[in-house]
Amino acid sequence: MALIATEDGLTVKKLFSSRKIPYSDLKSIQYIGDSTVTLMTSEGEEIHVKDFLICCTFPQEMIDAIVKYNIAFKNCNELDTLDHTYLLDEVNEMSDKVLQVAKKFTDEYAKQHLDPEYEIIPYVRSIEDYTSMFFKVTKNGVPLSDDPDAIDNMILSYMCEWVPDTHSGRYGITVEMEDEEAIKAFIQETLDEAEIVRNISH
Repeated sequence: MALIATEDGLTVKKLFSSRKIPYSDLKSIQYIGDSTVTLMTSEGEEIHVKDFLICCTFPQEMIDAIVKYNIAFKNCNELDTLDHTYLLDEVNEMSDKVLQVAKKFTDEYAKQHLDPEYEIIPYVRSIEDYTSMFFKVTKNGVPLSDDPDAIDNMILSYMCEWVPDTHSGRYGITVEMEDEEAIKAFIQETLDEAEIVRNISH
C-alpha cells in the first residue's frame, strides 16, 4: 500500500486498485507512527494507509494542501516526543536570535578562512511547514551561486500540527534553536564541508 500526494489530492494505492481523494474531501490527516497515516474524509470515513516511505517527513504537496484547505493535521510521532510546541510568531522570534548568533560566527569564520572580498551571509526562510537558515557566499557583494542549497541549510523548526480552528500551525524546534554551541558546531562543520567555501579558502 502507498500514499501518493499530488497537487489536487491523495491517492491510496493498493496492490490491485487505487483511490484518489481530493484534498477538499479531507477533514484530517494524522500520522500515528509505524509508517501509518490515518485519513478522515468530510463524510466521516476513516482510511488507514501503511506506507513505508513515510516516516517523519511528508510530501510538500500534502503540506501545502493542508494549509490551503485548512485540513487538521497531526504528526503524533513527533508530538509524543515534544515537551512543548510553538506558534509561528514564537518561532520567528527565536529564529531572529539564532540569526544574530549565526551572523557573528560566520563573520569570524570568513575573517579566518577567506580573503576580505568574500562574505558569508546567513538568512532565515520561514514558510508554513518549516523554518530553516540558509547561507550564501558573496564576492564584493555578488553571490557566487544562486542555488540556496549550495550550502546545507540548518533546520530550526518543523510543523507537527495544523489547527483548523485557528488556521495556524504548531511547531517543534531543533536543538540549534536553543543551544548557541550547537549553532556554532553546525555552521563550522557545514562551512568546512561546503565545496563552494573550500574552493575559496586560504
